[in-house]
Amino acid sequence: MNFGTLNTTDGAKLVVEADACDTDQCKESVSIQMQDALGEWVNLTRIIPRIHWATEIVDLSSYLSEVTSEINVRLYFTAHHNIDYVGLDTTKQGEFQLRYANLATANHTRLGDVKERFMNTDDLYVELLPGDQVKLEFALTQSTEEKRDFIIILEGHYFWVN
Repeated sequence: MNFGTLNTTDGAKLVVEADACDTDQCKESVSIQMQDALGEWVNLTRIIPRIHWATEIVDLSSYLSEVTSEINVRLYFTAHHNIDYVGLDTTKQGEFQLRYANLATANHTRLGDVKERFMNTDDLYVELLPGDQVKLEFALTQSTEEKRDFIIILEGHYFWVN
């Protein structure tokens, strides 16, 4: 994708709307590559598209110093994935306050209380079979703001098993 010459003073974020296939190959990833000043393709990172469509955002700001003119980005597929949208966001990052919320409860539809399995990086996983769900509740600080946005960051992985 050639995004041309853009004003990236405020940075650049690649926005990809992607969906994974429904086979074991979905564990494979899509490599994000950018062309440097010498015309060489440089691997920046990988994304693993989620099943049921998700928006992936990759901050390209730290790589922009390698680009002297046009911004060229390539998606290198290692398995079948679906892409609906790719864009480059060059708007300034809005002001925000980062606050961490504590996990209050984690209830699995089949296994019940699984909160302890989510508390540490320890190779204890929660298996989700077709039809299973995990409901997570967090203890949030009070806010006087009229609007709040939430980002959840999970460590781990999943894959589709037929």
